[in-house]
Amino acid sequence: MPSRRSFLRLTAFGILVIALVTLLTPLLRPRTEPVAQPGPLVVVSMPTLRWADVDERRTPTLDRLADDAAIGNVATHAVAGHSCSGSVWATLSSGFRVSLDDGTPEAPASGPVVPCPPIPRPVPTGGLGELGGPARFTDSPRWRAELLAQPVPAELGLLGTQLLERRQCIAAAGAGAAVGAVRKDGTVASYEPDPRRADLRRCPITFVSFDGVDDAGLARIVDRLPREATLVVTGHADDQASESLRAVLMRGPGIPEGRLTSASSRQPGLIRTTDLTALVTSRVSALPGTSYEGRIPVVLPGASGDDVRAELAGTARALDVQHHLVRPFFTTYVLVSLVTIGVILLVLQRDRSRGQTIRRSSAGRALRIASAAVAAVPVSTFLAGLVPWWRWDHPTLGLVISVLGWAAVLATVALRGPWRSRRAGPAGFLAATTALVLAVDLVLGGHLQLMTMMGLQPVYGGRLHGLGNVGFALTASGALLAASLLTGRLSRRDPSRAARVIAAMGIVTVAVDGHYALGDEAGGSLALVWGFGYLALKASGRRTTWRGVALIAALSAFTALVMATLDMLRPRYERSHIGDFLATLIETGDLTSVVRSTFVNNWSMLTSQWVNLGVPVLLLLAAWAARRPLSSLGRPLTRLERQIPLLRIGFTAIVLCWIVGFLTNDSGTSIPPAGSILIVPLVVLMTACAPQPPADHAPGHAPDRAADAAAS
Repeated sequence: MPSRRSFLRLTAFGILVIALVTLLTPLLRPRTEPVAQPGPLVVVSMPTLRWADVDERRTPTLDRLADDAAIGNVATHAVAGHSCSGSVWATLSSGFRVSLDDGTPEAPASGPVVPCPPIPRPVPTGGLGELGGPARFTDSPRWRAELLAQPVPAELGLLGTQLLERRQCIAAAGAGAAVGAVRKDGTVASYEPDPRRADLRRCPITFVSFDGVDDAGLARIVDRLPREATLVVTGHADDQASESLRAVLMRGPGIPEGRLTSASSRQPGLIRTTDLTALVTSRVSALPGTSYEGRIPVVLPGASGDDVRAELAGTARALDVQHHLVRPFFTTYVLVSLVTIGVILLVLQRDRSRGQTIRRSSAGRALRIASAAVAAVPVSTFLAGLVPWWRWDHPTLGLVISVLGWAAVLATVALRGPWRSRRAGPAGFLAATTALVLAVDLVLGGHLQLMTMMGLQPVYGGRLHGLGNVGFALTASGALLAASLLTGRLSRRDPSRAARVIAAMGIVTVAVDGHYALGDEAGGSLALVWGFGYLALKASGRRTTWRGVALIAALSAFTALVMATLDMLRPRYERSHIGDFLATLIETGDLTSVVRSTFVNNWSMLTSQWVNLGVPVLLLLAAWAARRPLSSLGRPLTRLERQIPLLRIGFTAIVLCWIVGFLTNDSGTSIPPAGSILIVPLVVLMTACAPQPPADHAPGHAPDRAADAAAS
């Protein structure tokens, strides 16, 4: 490990990096303006509404309202694979994504959508046949118990109860609106079954739920809006349509014109359902004892005309295409890659038996091209977002061509660049490019994270900003491999200096991954400290001791604490989940809910499909290859390590990072497979680029076994 002086210098460097990120990142973000509600608030849901559906002929009222409003898309995904109105209204009521008697699966790429369960209806309690009066849900106690028992406990009716305590009632028109307006005791202040007959003056807040897009019904609501009222119209849910982002607009005297966004999405023109909960609660003072999942929407000032609507519709269309293409694309990608590389390896085995080396044979050239192209695909799925393929007449074809085109360009540069003569040059270029592209995108706002099949997936995912687990796996794997390849020769000449270089690269990577303004990855920063810490320890020439392990563990915990503290010090409605977690931990001392949530989510993902059960097996095989140099899995790494210093140690650091990331992240099951999609073809590429022993030194011969023993 570095000396005490070097350790202090690295600590100062880390503080400088974090300070620069904290101070400079806000300067790269566009200016936003807050929203205000000087009068009543009316929230109208029109399920399945998209901006592609809005025009002057079909929806004249919506078209007129959008002209000088704040507009955007809303991610409606709750817990089930398909968002249904009942669960979405319950999400708005509780402030957290929940499921209300709803297990509706994702819609198939072709074929009918599984129907949503009927929305529960309250029973009027104000008198026989009275409409527009108080009502009660008889199933409220059961719902409350079920939601409190979920991994992230939620309380149905929390919104209505807390507003009642501040003398703000919610009137409901329509069954779904009643779910949103319910209080903890199951009561609704005012319920009208017909949304067109909504009483907009009974309460300062009114929820209205239509069964679908009803422009005429909306026109009747608009004509009766109270003075100074703020109107919110939201697509709200998928219901009978396939999953998609839905349209949302806000209009009122305190709403600037432009595109909506929020601290929970950090994406221009995108908010989530729980942000509407935060909007409602912003009418009163900060609510104690509760940290809602959403954040108050804000506005990126500007126009909201046809061009902006077309841009929002294009984003929704792009994500629709990716939503249905993810599984078939990557199934095809993995199978074709395995078959192609497998066939080439068989041909290479024949060539080696004839005395040909891998570098000179045509099969060797094919293997280099194939492995470079396969390794370039993951980062190419991000770079494809730079090309507006969704505007093509056939967007699916446009996406595939964009990905394959970028992969061809990167593979060509990797194999023809000035580093081509170095054994690990092409692989190092692709590893570093993968990590750099994702890191630079985070600094610039994370647009590519949203517009990629390997990114955030807002149509059915819960994360809308920063690094998702797949993005983290690619960034961490690429950065660790690049660090080990870059410092390999240096570690033989000057181990201490190599360790310092690795530590500096690790500090930058951890800052980009873990800082709330960039990657916002708490579990990821823990895993990266373990990976880079182990790599620096071994590069310095030290043995792995319990003291070294304890130091890495302490640094990991300290890093997470620093990131969480920086976030917690921000205003409450600007925090991310890292700061919320630390604030809740300080207030309640309850760590079990987060641990339980992580375990339950990982276990649920592991057991959701039989193929996911192979993830622990993958980790065991990777660990075996890293730690057993003479095994059949470890022997290829042993041969490569003679020519590429630190390769085995770098591979071990990557596997260690995968294991910690798998254990500490929600849905961490995706991390090892995503990382292996990059690392496996890069190892094959290095094998294809490295000189091979002649046939008489093939595996199993004495000289090779002796060299293996020496390497171990």
